[in-house]
Amino acid sequence: MRRLILVVVALVLFEGAALAQKIGYVDLRKALDKTAAGVAAKARVKAVFDKKQAELRNKEDELRKLKLDYDKQLSLLKPAAAAAKEKEIMQRYVELQEVYVKLQREVSTKEVEMLKDIFAAAKKIIDEIAVRDGYVMIFEKTESSLLYAAPGIEITDEVILRMNGARAKAGSAPSTTPKPKVP
Repeated sequence: MRRLILVVVALVLFEGAALAQKIGYVDLRKALDKTAAGVAAKARVKAVFDKKQAELRNKEDELRKLKLDYDKQLSLLKPAAAAAKEKEIMQRYVELQEVYVKLQREVSTKEVEMLKDIFAAAKKIIDEIAVRDGYVMIFEKTESSLLYAAPGIEITDEVILRMNGARAKAGSAPSTTPKPKVP
């Protein structure tokens, strides 16, 4: 939100200059979904998630079995033994919750690690496009609270093409992105 306010203030202060400048945006989520590297990274993250999910299911099954055994034996247990078994079940439940939080954190960390290089490559391409085409600002569509943007200023498709290797060399072909009309 602060970014949006700063941009609005900058545009108001430099109204004449800002209107003559070229501004664009890119949707990095879309680029992630449509690039080979992004699809592969998401598949690796899913594999890590599935593995961690299986670990969690195993621990849940152990706890469920322990609880069923306790329920079956409850009428036969002395009060002290029943209390000890209940305490063990509660301890295991707390441990399960801790494992759940830990696994969530691990998956999130792995996702960030895998996506960092992809976003770095996208940033380099975005910088090249900005310099080549004379953009003064390029926003990320989802993170900048961009509520409206004319379709002609989006450069996502070109970023996707270049990340997928459609252009071997920066600037080897003219931009396929329509140029915005500057008043």
